This record gives sequence, structure tokens and C-alpha cells, in this order.
Amino acid sequence: MKILLFFLMILGLSPKAFSSDYSNFKNADIKSIRAFTKDLGNVVGNSTLYSARALGFGGFDISYKGAYQTKPSLNDTVYEKNKVFGINYIQIGLGLPYRLDTYIRYGGNDGLNLIGGGVRYGLTNVNDQLYKFNVMISLNYNMGLYKDFYILDYGAQLAVSMKLSN
Repeated sequence: MKILLFFLMILGLSPKAFSSDYSNFKNADIKSIRAFTKDLGNVVGNSTLYSARALGFGGFDISYKGAYQTKPSLNDTVYEKNKVFGINYIQIGLGLPYRLDTYIRYGGNDGLNLIGGGVRYGLTNVNDQLYKFNVMISLNYNMGLYKDFYILDYGAQLAVSMKLSN
């Protein structure tokens, strides 16, 4: 019940609590655009992994994810200063043979639409024993479109996770 209440609270937060207005992009100078692309790239390529455990053949996962940054970079004039900004995603993952997983994702806000996907490979066999590591590498690609700009984002992540209790 607590988990359900937590999700309802998150979904019910006012959109005004977060900065996600891109209309100031047209007025930005080159220094601000560089800072903005760094900030936007941080949230676009984020939140692809939650564990280093492979899904396994036939495994299936649907998740709702959010990637947020607490405030924009100093030179970023596109986002409002000292406001949290981010992007929410829906992600679908599918387990393949040989510790491979693949996933696709869709998200966006305020006119920015993003789609992406990637592959993940478990470098170690899935291990559910206490204090044993699972290690995974992920390669991903995301692209987004807004009326004034587009974004292409490539990424690679290394994840390590461990079971700490029964």
C-alpha cells in the first residue's frame, strides 16, 4: 500500500514544480546551448539500468522511469535557474539467449518527444547468492525531436549490483 501511495504522489506532483520549458532555446547564445546540450544529454541517456542482473531468455520487463537533474548548469539559460528538470520514460525490455537483453523506450515532456533503445550484456552469469556481484554492460541510442531542435544521444554504461539480504 505504501508503494502505491508513493507512486500516486509522484504522478500527482504539479508539472510547475519542474522546469521543462524549451521555448527559451531560440534566445540562447552558443555558450548557453553548449551547457543546455550537456544538461539535456545527462537526462536523455540516463535511467537505462536498474540492476546488473540479466532478464534471461524469455524474460520481460515493463517499467516507468524518470531521469532528473537537480538544477541546470551555470551557463544554461534555456532551463529555469535552480529548478529540477527531467524526462519520464516508459521502457520495455526483453531477455534474449546468452545473457543478452534488449529494450526500447519512449518519453518526453512539453513538446519534446524521445525514443530510444539498446542492448545489455551480462558479463557474469546471473548470481542470486548473497554478496556476489552481477556485472552488465549496456549500449544505447536515443533520439528526440522538439520544434526548434533535435537530439541524438549515444551511450555506454557499466553496472554492478549485489544481493545484500534474503
